[in-house]
Amino acid sequence: MRIRYLTLLLVLMVGLCFGDLAYAQIKTITKTIRQPFGGVQSPEDARITALTRAKRSALEQAGTYIESLTEVRDGMLESDDIMAIAAGVLSTEILKEKKYVEGDSFGIEVTALVRVDQSVLEQRVKAFLEDRRALENYRELEKRQVELLKRIKRLEADNENLKNGSNEQRQGLKEEYTQVTEGLVASDWLSKGWSARDSNQELEYYNKAIATDPEYALAYYSRAFYYQINDQFHKSLRDINRVIELEPENAEAYRFRGDVYKLMDQPQNAIRDYDKSIELNPDYYRAYSDRGTVYLNNGQFEIAIQDYTKAIALDPEYESAYYYRGESYSAMGRNRKALADYNKAIALDSEDGFAYYGRGNVYFEMDEHRKAVEDYNKVIAFGLADGWVYNNRGISYFSLGDYDNACRDAEKGAELGVGTALKLLREEGECR
Repeated sequence: MRIRYLTLLLVLMVGLCFGDLAYAQIKTITKTIRQPFGGVQSPEDARITALTRAKRSALEQAGTYIESLTEVRDGMLESDDIMAIAAGVLSTEILKEKKYVEGDSFGIEVTALVRVDQSVLEQRVKAFLEDRRALENYRELEKRQVELLKRIKRLEADNENLKNGSNEQRQGLKEEYTQVTEGLVASDWLSKGWSARDSNQELEYYNKAIATDPEYALAYYSRAFYYQINDQFHKSLRDINRVIELEPENAEAYRFRGDVYKLMDQPQNAIRDYDKSIELNPDYYRAYSDRGTVYLNNGQFEIAIQDYTKAIALDPEYESAYYYRGESYSAMGRNRKALADYNKAIALDSEDGFAYYGRGNVYFEMDEHRKAVEDYNKVIAFGLADGWVYNNRGISYFSLGDYDNACRDAEKGAELGVGTALKLLREEGECR
């Protein structure tokens, strides 16, 4: 009985210690902002401003934990980037908001909270920095919020000095207040869309951002991307056209529209937009790479290789360009060059199942069947296998003398519509 009691006591003590350790790794940051209002500034305008300032203040302090991470220090990031990362990997919540009276002035007080879980922070930041699109989006969001808050600061000064202004001046200031605060609200809806886990909710947030600010280009771009990945290409095209209408010098918008046209099987329109993107930004590596893919699909392999090579020269870490240049070399039978590009693509992204597929095919063509089997195994593990993977792996197994696995794969390949391996093995007296 005594032993059981001591054991239970030990378990409880260990649990408490680990609980304290886990709790110690979560830092809670709260920030309170008091926002006075008066003159032409409405209580709602003041509330929105206070909410934004409180959230940003909490994120700024949380940014000190992000700045300490090796991944961030080595990246030599700007201070604005720290705020973009903080907004991208941390969530803020409003603990409370209340109105206050202080002498003759009125205002609203808002308290925001951010929890920083240090046990997973580095992992989240690393993943975020690897997602170039997410980082660029939050950079744009940060830039917009800074600009809008600067405008509010100027409006607050104007509001203070306009106590004896004309009705026309007061109305103009009131309308500008509304416009700026609507911009902040739209930014908040957009940020919620990016972090939404439910697809329908994500779309709803984008719709709200656009309804709040019908000239918010980044909101249209985000909804266009949503429609693209959900195969609603005509809706995606409509939204990206609106982005180009709002920002005719936006190289990324033309590149994106080129992608939509490519998916809609309109290669000439796609190339036209990639050309325009490159004209606007001659150093835009993705525009070259994406244009190369149109040429690859059209069988214009040499031209495709030129575009991929240019993309790689502009960004030597752009994995996709190596993969597709490998595809181009492979289609031309230049297996050694293809192999070098697939190897580089896998070195940059070991989770790219398509690169293993391409390399497996090259090894297959070069009769390096053991290596081909290893790569086809990877493709199957990634869930990307089709009939050709099983068919080719079956032939490789046969070449290695593994007839049981060869027959299993050949039969699986035939089930998926590719029967050349099964026919070959039966001609050799196997798989009866």
